Amino acid sequence: RVRIAIGGNVGIGTASPGYPLHVMGTYATVQAAGTSSGWRMKSGNSEWTVQADDGQSVGALGIYSFTAGAYRVFIDSSGNVGISTTAPGALLDVRGTVIFNEGGGDFDVRMEGDTDANLFFLDASTDRIGFGTNAPSAQLHTTGTLRHANFGAGAATFDASGNVSSVS
Repeated sequence: RVRIAIGGNVGIGTASPGYPLHVMGTYATVQAAGTSSGWRMKSGNSEWTVQADDGQSVGALGIYSFTAGAYRVFIDSSGNVGISTTAPGALLDVRGTVIFNEGGGDFDVRMEGDTDANLFFLDASTDRIGFGTNAPSAQLHTTGTLRHANFGAGAATFDASGNVSSVS
């Protein structure tokens, strides 16, 4: 049932709406007659929509900026998330610059490989990067072979002990 309170608030499923539109229930469903549906929000010059499907990607969900004329976040039917793309090619696909730890936060970054849990590890508390280690003891620390290209006229390769194993 629908109720319009004295102050003008509209309630659906509630006798005492506390907001301009107050919906109570297990789920609030928005269904459009066309190919997509969503919630449109506008404040001042900013206008956004959270939209299910986009007319092309069935099962997708997007956050669209009318101000920019583009999707800012898009989740395809496979669960891949795109930031500034509607065609994410991986679980997370970011098209643009990414900043970690802005403002001096102490948040580490770790990437795993097939056989190495710490293939790349950025230790924010020490401002160090480790390859193959989650406890880098120098600004750049590797536990494996290191190849330095453009070393003088060629390249130098160092083994895990720090010894030069080849120069080319």
